[in-house]
Amino acid sequence: MEQQITDEDKSWWKWDSADSPYAVYGYDEFFGEVGALLDQRASKLSDDELYETEWEERIDLMEAAMKRLDASGLFGTGKERECVVINVEQAPPDGDGAEYDRALRLNPPSALLSEYLETCETPEND
Repeated sequence: MEQQITDEDKSWWKWDSADSPYAVYGYDEFFGEVGALLDQRASKLSDDELYETEWEERIDLMEAAMKRLDASGLFGTGKERECVVINVEQAPPDGDGAEYDRALRLNPPSALLSEYLETCETPEND
């Protein structure tokens, strides 16, 4: 018996980065050294420092890096850029809508961005 996936579920799975075949693509090759350096840095921090200020700083730095890469044209320009959505996410989402807000900051308005935003958690006070 073939299982049917609803259109709503298809949309959610389309944007589920954790289940993407690209989720860890090239991690060891491209980020292994970075991971080791971050682990070394983390070992010198208290849990409070690591899970509060350090985590937020890392997210902010990743967003800044994505902005620089986008400005360089890595993700395309003009109409070509509207066919790509970039973001900095954490799993599970933080629940405050930060991924939604970052997506708005990192991407030009487009139909694809609107589709992506439908799957993001929005701030609870909206």
